[in-house]
Amino acid sequence: MDDCARGWVRCAGLLTCGDQENLIRSPESPEIMKTLPLLLVLSLGGVAALPAADVTVYAVIKTQSFAQTATSAPALPLTAGFQFTSVISPATATSVTGGTLRLPSTVVQPFGPVPGFGSFAVEEKFDTLAAMNAVYASGNYAFTINTQNDGTRTPTLAFTGSSFSSTPTVTNIADAQNIDWTQNFTLQWSPFTGSTSSNTVQVIITRSNGSQLFATPQFPASGALTSASTSVVIPANTFVPGETYTGTLAFANLATVNVFAYGLFDGVPGVGAFIKTTEFPLTAPGTTPVLHIAQGTAARSLDLSWNSDLGRTYDLRRSQDFVTWTRVALVTSTAATTLRTDIPAVGVTSRFYRLQQP
Repeated sequence: MDDCARGWVRCAGLLTCGDQENLIRSPESPEIMKTLPLLLVLSLGGVAALPAADVTVYAVIKTQSFAQTATSAPALPLTAGFQFTSVISPATATSVTGGTLRLPSTVVQPFGPVPGFGSFAVEEKFDTLAAMNAVYASGNYAFTINTQNDGTRTPTLAFTGSSFSSTPTVTNIADAQNIDWTQNFTLQWSPFTGSTSSNTVQVIITRSNGSQLFATPQFPASGALTSASTSVVIPANTFVPGETYTGTLAFANLATVNVFAYGLFDGVPGVGAFIKTTEFPLTAPGTTPVLHIAQGTAARSLDLSWNSDLGRTYDLRRSQDFVTWTRVALVTSTAATTLRTDIPAVGVTSRFYRLQQP
């Protein structure tokens, strides 16, 4: 079966997902960007920056990453649970030509390509908070940003303390292992406490192939979750039954936001953020359909059958070249097995079929 999952498209720090996902997937899984800070921070640039600026946002971020299972509280991994990240987000593909970051220790690090962060980033992981703070201490982080039209800019961000929030904890994680995909599901979590400045929350749910299933709006877009939020409703029919998903709950404290350091009238924000993320599993019980093809009783006919969930809608498609796909039938199942017949036209020598989510 062909896999029509289109994966992530990365654009100025924002992520979008393809519009269709197969119910039957190949084993390959595209890499998903695991570092949620960019989802929460980089979108600031699209709001605050003026069109003329070569940079949309620049940032320094410290992250703690936890994992919560269905039977235990969130816990840090034994290794690489802490991460420092600094990024420059260009307005266009060519608007930034290079840059460096001078740490409070006066060590200078060049910006370069980092998978998941783009072409201008500094990223390092640590086993402990103390180890991260020893290298990336409180103080002034001085950027040198070489641009196409703005010249060389030298903004400085004051990034001090360790203003991490409370640890994000899903409070109905047992319910999240038995989701009725035909009904709305309310995901709940513990209150956001312990930060000292601007706070925001984001929830992202991804499928096992790395594509996005659901996400709350990115700050500061309309509908973005605030620190007062303790739940979100995931609409009915969002989940595909028979799959296990990975959820990420992020608490972000935007401790520093400076819109003047890049240029007094450019409006480019510099952001310093402390973020905690917790990954957790979700499951919607059901079956993964397996498509069977057999010779039909009528001349040239093909019988297509698959195991199905009652009330679930399947989009059966066909192709002769694996490029152009047309619909055979849009079927809402009424039984544990669904059958449809297709009759290729005279002269058709090959035909491919796939099931996908409508």
